[in-house]
Amino acid sequence: MADSEHVSLARAGASAISRWREATWRRPNTETPRFSLGYRLEDRGAGETFTPDYLYGRPSLDLSGAMLNAVKLSGADLSHDDLTKADLTGSDLRQADLSGANLQGAHLWRSNLSRANFNEAFMAGCTLGRTNLSNSVMQSVDLKGANIAFSNLSYVDLERADLSGTDLSQTDLSWANLSGANLRNSRLVGANLDMADLSGADLQGAVIINAKMSNTSLIRAICGLTTIANCDLTG
Repeated sequence: MADSEHVSLARAGASAISRWREATWRRPNTETPRFSLGYRLEDRGAGETFTPDYLYGRPSLDLSGAMLNAVKLSGADLSHDDLTKADLTGSDLRQADLSGANLQGAHLWRSNLSRANFNEAFMAGCTLGRTNLSNSVMQSVDLKGANIAFSNLSYVDLERADLSGTDLSQTDLSWANLSGANLRNSRLVGANLDMADLSGADLQGAVIINAKMSNTSLIRAICGLTTIANCDLTG
């Protein structure tokens, strides 16, 4: 269940989150037996008992299950925060930092996520249909079973990402980096893979039909039991 204060911060925008992070940031004081912490800024002298939430000096936002439709969080720092099953439909998350965040089962339908950082985020079962993820960085992201159909993923970096069982139908993946990605049992029906890098990708059991694959790199790709039909493989 989301923390109501944290939900209010998210609705207030990236600046509110940034100010809250700064005001509540703590640093370890290893000189005391109880390993107490002090606030930064004007509250630096106020001691607090160490808790795991402050392990890296910054508190985490709990937005699990929160209703955050159409929030404006462009450029927000949401790294390592909990957004499990949060509803972010139609939200603006351009250039946001969601690296290491937990977005399992989250709804991001029709959201703008261009140039966002999702490195090592957990996004299994996410709904990402009709989203703009162009130019986003998503290395080693876990997108198992996600619905990403009809989305814009042009120029996205999905190196070593887990896309097994994902629906990428009608998705624009032109110029995307999918090297070393796990695409087992994924659906790429009608996808645009022009100039995409699939070198070393695991395509076992994937269904690629009516896709554009002009100048697509498939060097060292694993294609056992892969269905590739009616695709444009020119170049």
